[in-house]
Amino acid sequence: MTSAANLDYAQARLQARHGVRARPSDWSRIEGSRDLQHFLSVATTSPLSRWVRGLTPEMSAHDLERVLRLEWSQYVREIASWLPAAWQPAVVWAGTLTDLQFVARLADPAPCPAWMFADPLFGSVAPGPPAERAASLALTELAPLAPAVATSADVRAAWHTQWQRRLPGMDQDTAYHLQRLTRTVAARIAGSAASGPAAGSTAVGSTQRIERIFREAAGTAVSALAHLALTALDLERLRGCLAERAVFSRARQAA
Repeated sequence: MTSAANLDYAQARLQARHGVRARPSDWSRIEGSRDLQHFLSVATTSPLSRWVRGLTPEMSAHDLERVLRLEWSQYVREIASWLPAAWQPAVVWAGTLTDLQFVARLADPAPCPAWMFADPLFGSVAPGPPAERAASLALTELAPLAPAVATSADVRAAWHTQWQRRLPGMDQDTAYHLQRLTRTVAARIAGSAASGPAAGSTAVGSTQRIERIFREAAGTAVSALAHLALTALDLERLRGCLAERAVFSRARQAA
């Protein structure tokens, strides 16, 4: 199958996935559930069902997060598999962007939090000082970031260097759309530290811009990256909902 045929195939499947993303009305219905058990019950009948089907009300916030991160990793690899082989390493690496906050924590000399020791990826990496963590990280899919952990260097800069190395050659149109998407995602990450109305406004604006890029980059691999960026934003929102309700449920049980 030629690269063009691969992209046509990918675009058809991406359009189908894009069409079943949760809409504002879905979010409104789901977020109306304050109890974790009821939230999961409602979410299971929504477009978010693929993300919550492995979750149970008994899980802690960290357990919920762990399952979602595993599902996300599998989803990224599925999307990447639809694309021409030259693009697959870059797309898979893009999926690790959500792990950077945890990798940065490994560079901190302080002991890692207890939840990291139970994590499928970071559990074997968390023990010991940063130098030992870096040595363990070098045995995982995040191995290129190990030197940054060992030297307390900028993890995001190290990630970006690896991203650039994985990008294949591309035409001018694809490069243009990729630059737009990269800027939008970078701005979203920079604005994620905001709180209150500012955070909500930043998220909505980012979603709208990425949706526009998804449409305008149709027929290029950037459309797949845009879809993943939108999915990551959906999961960020879902994580917040789950964490809030998990904590509320525990507090109510303890009362």
